Parts: sequence; C-alpha cells; structure tokens
Amino acid sequence: KGKEIGLSFEDIVATSTYFTVESIAINYEKFVFTKGRIDEVILGGGGVHNKTLIKMLKKRLSNLNILTHEDFGIPSVAREGLTWAVIGDETMFGIPTNLPHITGAKKKVLQGRITQ
Repeated sequence: KGKEIGLSFEDIVATSTYFTVESIAINYEKFVFTKGRIDEVILGGGGVHNKTLIKMLKKRLSNLNILTHEDFGIPSVAREGLTWAVIGDETMFGIPTNLPHITGAKKKVLQGRITQ
C-alpha cells in the first residue's frame, strides 16, 4: 500500500519500525504496567539487531532498562531453544511457568509434560 501512495522504501521501513515500537509500548502499558512494576525488559530474537528499533524502544519506554540476550552472553537466535529449555527444566521440578497475574490465567500450571 505504501508504494501505491508514493512512499519511499525508507518511509515504509521507518513507519513499520515505528508501528512495531508503538505496538510493544502500548501493550506493555495496557497489560504489564497495570499488573505491577517492572524495571527492565530483556529482548531476544532477530529484532535486537535492528538498532533503530532498539533506540526507538528505549526512548519510548525510557523508564525501563532495555537489555538483550546478548547482554547476558546468550545469542538472540537461541531464544526459542532457550525458552523450551527453561520450561522443560521447570516442568521437571514441578515449578509452574505461567504468570496468572500477567496472562489472566485462573491458576499457575506446568506448561509441559515429561513422558517416557
């Protein structure tokens, strides 16, 4: 649609990046900040390599310390594998990994099952 109305490639990318930042910020304001205070957010995935997105997000959520997995020595491309490893470990020890006060779930539950 952007090309149809004469926008440059750069304008389309900038608009998409801004939209992404606003989507993240609005959802934190609506669903996270209303449930309690947080001081930092740890980002993972390919988006952490988008310096403009990270800069805009840090400005938009200036009250938070924005970090990435790389800040902890973990490659962001390992995000999904890391998530499953944590859920699996917690499941093995019977520790629920959902957050009812954030997700709206009725109770804490295990998010996996160990089978033989």
